[in-house]
Amino acid sequence: MIHSLAQHVRLLTTQYLPSGKAFDAKHVVASNLRKLCEAICTEFVNAETTVEEFMQEMMPDTTDTYITHWERAVGIPDHCFKIASTIEDRRLNVKRKLSLLGLQTASDFESFATTIGLDIKVRSGIDHDATNGYGTELPDITFADAKTARFTIVVTSLTATNAFDYDFDFPFETAEQALMECVFRHAIPSNCQIVFTAE
Repeated sequence: MIHSLAQHVRLLTTQYLPSGKAFDAKHVVASNLRKLCEAICTEFVNAETTVEEFMQEMMPDTTDTYITHWERAVGIPDHCFKIASTIEDRRLNVKRKLSLLGLQTASDFESFATTIGLDIKVRSGIDHDATNGYGTELPDITFADAKTARFTIVVTSLTATNAFDYDFDFPFETAEQALMECVFRHAIPSNCQIVFTAE
């Protein structure tokens, strides 16, 4: 909360400056001591205003002035995230990029997809391996061997989405799906491969 100049002056003169003959002038409007108090309190108001603005700007979901600093800090633009046209989308991209810092487990991948409006299931390739008899998940995927299956991440889309209003025999990719695939391809460990399927 930002206090007014009058509130600061009243606090300074009544609570912080001592009483006595040397400080009686603090209550006289035209005195030099009162003018000094008002000048000091003007800086208090400026400091409070700056702190309040900084508190607003330091959070990525409320920033306006520092959005370019936030984008630079998280590495936007990059291969997946472009600089958006609206401030709301720019804030959202910064928050999404921050959420990628902890992307490690299957549930992390699923949670990220939820933030962009997609419902997915992430499993190991071994869970889909019909060839070697390990598969318990659908769809069945054929792998060269169990080692390849073990080092494959299978992302299954649970909701069929189409980028167009018309029905086609095959789905077209939406912008959200393209973003998810780009992010996941760059987030997986280097010794793994990733397969995208639909249920």
